[in-house]
Amino acid sequence: MKLGLLTSNQIRHKFLANALNKNHDLSIIISEKKGNQNQFIGKNDFENKILTEHFISLEYEQKKYFDGQEWPRKVDIIIIYIETMVRSPDDPYLQ
Repeated sequence: MKLGLLTSNQIRHKFLANALNKNHDLSIIISEKKGNQNQFIGKNDFENKILTEHFISLEYEQKKYFDGQEWPRKVDIIIIYIETMVRSPDDPYLQ
């Protein structure tokens, strides 16, 4: 069975792609490049601090467990793209 993977570009996602590729025919990977700073925006300073600490910890733990992961070599197509989230200034989430 052929598989396609829609994912992000962080190393834990590369680990998953390699794990799937070991036992399945992974033919295409479509990966969204993360780096959108909107993920750090909370509703107040307290939420901003919690989000920042979370993502710093996440990056550290990913490197500890999944360091050195690359995309599988036996895949027909790998597409990496960037999507920018645009928010309106009156978006209630930003209030």
